[in-house]
Amino acid sequence: GDTQDPKTLEALKERLQGRSINILFIDACHYYGAVKRDFQIYSPLCSDIVALHDIESYRYKDKKTRVWKFWDELKLDIHKGTNGYRDSLILSIHEHRDHNLGIGMLIKRKIK
Repeated sequence: GDTQDPKTLEALKERLQGRSINILFIDACHYYGAVKRDFQIYSPLCSDIVALHDIESYRYKDKKTRVWKFWDELKLDIHKGTNGYRDSLILSIHEHRDHNLGIGMLIKRKIK
């Protein structure tokens, strides 16, 4: 379903029945606001690994795709500990080419 539609979240929660997601892979709309919202909505349901696709796409080109911008902000927030994941691990996998895609992973460890 559409990740931005509240009915999708409701259906997922109903299906999970209180359980958490171990690995969440976010690869839907690639606009900054949409990817940030997907992270904010769905990452709390995930206990272990949140992965984002296309973290480097169009970083150096004038395109509307801005997953890279959200990824950079997320890494900074984690480093500062402002989002509750200070001890979490961040991993980026990508090639250094003109139009590289990349996958970013947040391996979660909540601050107690």
